Amino acid sequence: MTRIFADANVWLDLYQSAKTGDRLEVFADLARVAARFVFTQQLTEEILRNRGRILNELAQKYRKPALDFPVTAIVEQAPDFEAFNLARKSLHVASAKVADYLEHVRDDGGDDPVLGALTALFIADGSLVLAYDDDLIDRANRRRLTGQPPGTSSGTLGDELHWEIMLANLRGEDLLIVSRDTSFSKHFSLLATEFNAKTSGNLIAIEESLGGALRRAELAVPDSVREVEEAIRAGLHVDPNRWHLLSTRGDIGIVTDGRFTGATPLNDHDRMRCPICGAPGPWNGARCLTCGNMSYD
Repeated sequence: MTRIFADANVWLDLYQSAKTGDRLEVFADLARVAARFVFTQQLTEEILRNRGRILNELAQKYRKPALDFPVTAIVEQAPDFEAFNLARKSLHVASAKVADYLEHVRDDGGDDPVLGALTALFIADGSLVLAYDDDLIDRANRRRLTGQPPGTSSGTLGDELHWEIMLANLRGEDLLIVSRDTSFSKHFSLLATEFNAKTSGNLIAIEESLGGALRRAELAVPDSVREVEEAIRAGLHVDPNRWHLLSTRGDIGIVTDGRFTGATPLNDHDRMRCPICGAPGPWNGARCLTCGNMSYD
């Protein structure tokens, strides 16, 4: 059987990017093929940690909504200014209530319906959740210290631990990995050889989307998954031949060209436009990575 492992960014994109009406449908659709997925304890912990960050960032945006309308003497003379002012005050009240809800859900995961649906996928009949122990942490750390892929330069154990967990637990099964960073893809041949030697299975491919992995595994791609992933891709307005999506953070996409990494707005591409070249970044601090100029040059 071919198992599919998707990294935390893939699941977090579904968590935060799906529209309200179809978020639960995405996870319910994937639960129908849960027997083809493999998860790790490290993955679930990464999702829980980053879920808190996502909800906190959303709450802060609603806590302080951007309503920077200039109020001058002439504006106050407008016939509808009083109605406008009342509407703005009402929006602040409603926005604060949304922030209260998001902070409550952040602190009490039991009231988070999306987390509940994702957790149901983890424990669905046939899904495989693999734990780690001190020995696997030691192996992953040795892999990081010796520069063996997969891994990043972040100093923490992520892909290294996922990989060691799967090497230790999968036997005679093929594997598809869904990841948009290069930790796995640029070392595919080396990792495929190691996977076969230690598990007797085959590392088939590294895909950038769940839809791609499901198709490669000869499984139907649910409409909900396809629509969410297409919406994420459609929201990017940087050169797709150069920039590849790594992850999303609310309405911001984190992209890379293999050399540089930056942030660019999703959907509302008129935001964050470079005054020099007109592109929506990507931005690394104040530097536009499309033209290389600083935004204040």
